[in-house]
Amino acid sequence: MQEELKTRPIPNWLMAEKLTFNLENILQDSLYYPCSGFDGAPIKYFAGNVHSFIYVDYGRSQEKFLTSLQQGLRGYHLLHYETINHKQLTPRDWKILVHPDQEELEKMHFYRSFMKKPFAYWAVFERSPIFTASHGPERISLVHICGDGAFTYQALYLQNKIVPAILAVIQPGHGFGGNYTNYYDNQKLFYRTVIFKDEAEYYPDIFVTNTMFHNWNKYQKLLKKINCRNRLKIWELDKSIQGKKSNTSRS
Repeated sequence: MQEELKTRPIPNWLMAEKLTFNLENILQDSLYYPCSGFDGAPIKYFAGNVHSFIYVDYGRSQEKFLTSLQQGLRGYHLLHYETINHKQLTPRDWKILVHPDQEELEKMHFYRSFMKKPFAYWAVFERSPIFTASHGPERISLVHICGDGAFTYQALYLQNKIVPAILAVIQPGHGFGGNYTNYYDNQKLFYRTVIFKDEAEYYPDIFVTNTMFHNWNKYQKLLKKINCRNRLKIWELDKSIQGKKSNTSRS
């Protein structure tokens, strides 16, 4: 947990004796992490600031995810997990609101071999009794989706008019990592998706990166560098900046 950021109490739905998947609960005050792999850093550093983590990556298979899930989180045991189907994630029909450009479309076809068969899981971890609250919150919720980071953001957050509290772009893989688009480029699909509705209340308050060199012009106030190698950078939204309206509008 980062003291500079807002601290949130564990929501009642996460502490319930009977755990029930509810999409709105899962999305509210969440951390969204596209191109996530199985990187536990956001959970390690931001659990307590948020309690719900949404990981999305199309390059990791279901088998490898389940292996990683059983390995778990340090200081936690796996309390609950279940598969999540398409209807649970998108109970209402949705359409693409922001489209890739021509270059992205061409690369998307080229990188199709990197894309694994879609799946989704919801898991809840509970802190082991030998660890205290200083280690982390009592429970943590994790949704892992094998899917595209930009389109999943559209389907979950834009469709439901909910904004993640924290957005993490740490290992986007646009070089040799199998990603057809650059998540740090403010002309490309993911940035245009996040700023789809050009009002500050629709942007995440916090943007986490592994680089000082990004051109998300709404996130230029560096709050903190964290971990021993300053790998992660925490940026705060400048709510005074209003960017250019997206060419795509809601209908």
